[in-house]
Amino acid sequence: MPERLLKFLLKFIITSIPLALLWLWQGANNYEKLFVKAVNFSSQLFLTNLFLPIPSTFFHNLVPFTALIIITPPLLVLRKLWQLVLGWVIIFLEHILVSLALYLFLDVWKLSESTYNWLFTPLSILSGTFPFVLWLVLLRQDIKSLFLKPVHSNSPR
Repeated sequence: MPERLLKFLLKFIITSIPLALLWLWQGANNYEKLFVKAVNFSSQLFLTNLFLPIPSTFFHNLVPFTALIIITPPLLVLRKLWQLVLGWVIIFLEHILVSLALYLFLDVWKLSESTYNWLFTPLSILSGTFPFVLWLVLLRQDIKSLFLKPVHSNSPR
């Protein structure tokens, strides 16, 4: 178990580095544009004048989720692609919820700076752990087989 975990963590780090660089180079800017377009489209669709804040500090959580999906064996390519797209959609919705929460905190409830900071900390922690929890939920069987040794029985059948 410890060897498997160490090997997995090493793969995670090695995979995350180029993904993070790609994210910093092009991904973050393009994702922010997509987010703004989606919010504007939603505002027009629901006939509201909603000016949601752009929680770009939370957007980077796509990187660890993508790395986790890529390195989790033994997923078939099509299933891996499906899990990746499903996860991205769920994380995008999480970003919308974070943006709505920030909008409520700042523009609707007009919280004081100290209250806002007090609420922002757990929101940051939840958003940071979200891709890992999502990975655990989406791939629980694969993760179980990856890290837990199969139980071998010595008794005759």
